[in-house]
Amino acid sequence: MSAFFLVLINGCPRYSVYGCPALLSLLKLQAFGENVKLPQKRKGHLVKDTNQKLGRVKNSLQGEFSPEEFNEKFKTMFPVEFDIYSFEKRNEFDKWVSNVLSSSPKK
Repeated sequence: MSAFFLVLINGCPRYSVYGCPALLSLLKLQAFGENVKLPQKRKGHLVKDTNQKLGRVKNSLQGEFSPEEFNEKFKTMFPVEFDIYSFEKRNEFDKWVSNVLSSSPKK
């Protein structure tokens, strides 16, 4: 039964941000004495098509823009992705965004 919850948590990319129901169930299982553990975090992008989404935000901003303007636009266009990555990257969020944007192909 505990393997079922591990599958649910792996499918919940926001479990460390919001605490998905599967995580809460896992914690209750631990309280009952079950030997269950959190799965390892995924490597790579947490959300599918992140590069394309960041590219869309970049293309929607005309010309030069500040990191603050980019973050605001990213937050309005893709709020779930913004929450996930801003939590996961914490202080490195701006650096991560600039790395992804600089490695994206130029048009």
